[in-house]
Amino acid sequence: MNEELRTDNATIATEQLAKHRAATGAVMTLLDLQRWFADELKRRPSTSTLAKARKAFLETLKAPDPKTDEMRAFERAFAAAIAPYRERAEAAERGEQDALKAADTAVASADQALLVAQQRFEVLLADAVKKADEAELMRKAAGEATERAIGSLSARLDTANQTLSQALSREATAEAQRDGALAEAINLRGRLEKALAETRRLIETHAEEMKAERARSDARETRASEQMSETTKHWAAHVTTLRTELSELTRKLAGAETALLAEKADHEKALVRARQESINAVSDEIKRLSDVLGGVNALYNTHLGSVRSQVEALNDAVLSLVQQIDAKTINLPEALQPPAADAAKK
Repeated sequence: MNEELRTDNATIATEQLAKHRAATGAVMTLLDLQRWFADELKRRPSTSTLAKARKAFLETLKAPDPKTDEMRAFERAFAAAIAPYRERAEAAERGEQDALKAADTAVASADQALLVAQQRFEVLLADAVKKADEAELMRKAAGEATERAIGSLSARLDTANQTLSQALSREATAEAQRDGALAEAINLRGRLEKALAETRRLIETHAEEMKAERARSDARETRASEQMSETTKHWAAHVTTLRTELSELTRKLAGAETALLAEKADHEKALVRARQESINAVSDEIKRLSDVLGGVNALYNTHLGSVRSQVEALNDAVLSLVQQIDAKTINLPEALQPPAADAAKK
């Protein structure tokens, strides 16, 4: 079965080679023959089978065929008939060679123009690179200025923070002093309340004795009305002393509170002033940085516009040159164009 299929493929290949030879005058290549089998017959015969069939077909083409006298006479007449056309073809070939030389000359001119354009582009590119380097240096200078401004701003912020910390520390000290004064006032108030309670207790304790003494010594009460008992004098003096101390403590507390409020107001003013100075310094630095960056952007945009215009001019020059090269036409000589009479005969 495989042998029959192989023979069938060889026969089909020989027939296809003959058909292609008769239609085109050329022998089908082995690759085209394989593609034809794959596309038309959906087969994949071995390369050796198709190569053998093609080789055999080529051998048949090389074999000399017997020619009759009539065929030879026809060949001579045919050669004499086509001699003028052959001369015209040779003249056309010479004209084509001349046209190719002219085309080579045009291409050389175009290459020269392209070389000049390339050199100009290199000069413009070098100029653009130089300007870009200058812009990069200016950008670096602006970056350094920005870093210095940021450092200065950081230093000012640190100073403001230190001032704020000191103000907060003084405020905390004043708070502590006020708390101490309040604690002392509370302690004195407790002592005063204890003294008043003791006074009331003593008065209640000696009330009965005083009544009894008053009842027993009604006669002496008039003479001793101006005299007070030692106990009463003692407690009266003690109450007076406590009242004096309470007044003094109240006065000190009021003075401490007034001083604390004044110190707090001063601290708040200093804090507000420090914050305002910090905000003003930050605003000034940001404004200065904005001005510097605006100048750098303007300079960069200026250089970028110059480079863009130069590149566009170069691009227009190259496009114009390409259009000029494409617009050149090659006029074929008359020898390449067949005469009208010969065309009519054909």
